[in-house]
Amino acid sequence: MMFPDDQLTVLLAVKDRPAFTMRWMAYAEACALPFHVFVADGGTDDRVETLLKDRARLFRRVAYDYVRYPPDRSYAADYWAKIADALSRIETPLVALADDDDLFVVNGVRRAAEFLLAHDDYASCGGQCAVFWVTDPIEGDAGVYGRRVQWKCSRDTRSLDGGTARERIRRHSLRATHPVYYHVRRTADLRRHVAALLAANLSDPFLIERLLFFLTASAGRIRQLDCVYIARQWNAPGSAGLAHQARHGDWLDRMLVPTWSRDFEQFVQVAAAALAERDGLPTGEAARAVVELYRLWAAPQLLGDILTEPTIAAGMPLRLALAQRLLSRPAASVVRRAARLIYRAVPWISVDLVHGLGWKARPVAGAAAALKPIHDFLSSTCTTSPAATRTAPSPSSVPADTSALL
Repeated sequence: MMFPDDQLTVLLAVKDRPAFTMRWMAYAEACALPFHVFVADGGTDDRVETLLKDRARLFRRVAYDYVRYPPDRSYAADYWAKIADALSRIETPLVALADDDDLFVVNGVRRAAEFLLAHDDYASCGGQCAVFWVTDPIEGDAGVYGRRVQWKCSRDTRSLDGGTARERIRRHSLRATHPVYYHVRRTADLRRHVAALLAANLSDPFLIERLLFFLTASAGRIRQLDCVYIARQWNAPGSAGLAHQARHGDWLDRMLVPTWSRDFEQFVQVAAAALAERDGLPTGEAARAVVELYRLWAAPQLLGDILTEPTIAAGMPLRLALAQRLLSRPAASVVRRAARLIYRAVPWISVDLVHGLGWKARPVAGAAAALKPIHDFLSSTCTTSPAATRTAPSPSSVPADTSALL
C-alpha cells in the first residue's frame, strides 16, 4: 500500500522556546518523521535559526524548510500573518498545525491523511489525544526532559459527522474539548480560514481558536479515529492562551475587556457567513445560531469561573437551579402555581430566592400597615379614575425575567 506521506506538510509554528523546538526536531529525527515539515519561526532567539538553517547539520532524516519571520508581537495579528504566509508556501494538499511542545504519532497522522484523501466530504481528520507532564526536570532543561513523565489518554471516538454544520457545531459545544485544532486538514480550506481570521482582526486567542473550529465544521465533517494521534504536554511554559489569561484573567474577566465586545461581534459575523453558506440559512438565522451555539459551549466554562467569585455562596447554584426549574414549567402547571402561592404567601421566604441569593428572610416590621393604602388602591374598582381607562400593556411588551415567579 502506498502511504500518502508526500501529500502532507506539518506546519510547526515556533517562538522563543529553542529547547522545545530542538526536542521536537530531535523526536522527528528519532522516528524518521516521513512528512515534510515547515518551521515558521516568529521568535527573537537566534539559536533556532543557527541550528536549523543548515538542513544537513543535525536533522538529516527530516525533510524540512525553515523560514524566519518578524517577531510574533501579538497572537492575533503577527502569529496568524506568519501562518498565512507559511500556508501560501506549502504545496501539499494536506496540512497539520503543530506546536513544539506537542509530538505526533506517525501511524496516527498517516491514517488521518489516508482517510481525508479518500473522503471528500470531510474537512479534517485526527485521532486520540494523549496528554503528558514532564516532572522532576533534568537541571537546565526547564521541563523539556525529565526523570519522570506522566501520561493520561482517555478514549473518545465521537466524530462530528452530522449532515449540517449547525449539528456538527452543536455536538462539539456539548463537549469540553476536542483536538480538531491539530487535525490533518485540507490546505486550501485552512488558507481561507486563516484569511478570515486575519480579516476579523480578533484580539482574544480563545475566540480565535473557536472561530477556527466553526469555520472547519462549516467546511465539512470531522472524523475522530480510534488510534493515538498526538501527545500534548500540559505543563510546558510559553502558551499564548496562558499568557492572555495572566494578562486579562479568566473567562469572566476577559468578557469585561474593552475589545471583547467588538471581538465577539466580528466572531459572530464571520462564523454566521460560513454557516449560512454551508447550510443555506438566512444570515439572521445563522447569526442567532452562532450565538446560541457559542453560549452552549461557553456556559460550563464560564460557570466554573463564576463559582469562584466571593459573592457566590455554596448553596446559590442549587437554589438558582430550583428556581429556574420551576420557571421553566408552563404558567398554568400545578407545580408552578403551588410554588407561586407559597412564595407569595409565606413572609419568611426571601424575595431573592428566584435569584438564588437566599432561602429565608425576616419580614419587615409594620410592612402590612404601611403598604395597606397601596394595596387598597390597587385592588379598588374605581371607574372614574383616569388610570382605570388606560390601556394595559400587552403581555409581549413586558420583559420576561425571573421575577415572573412573583
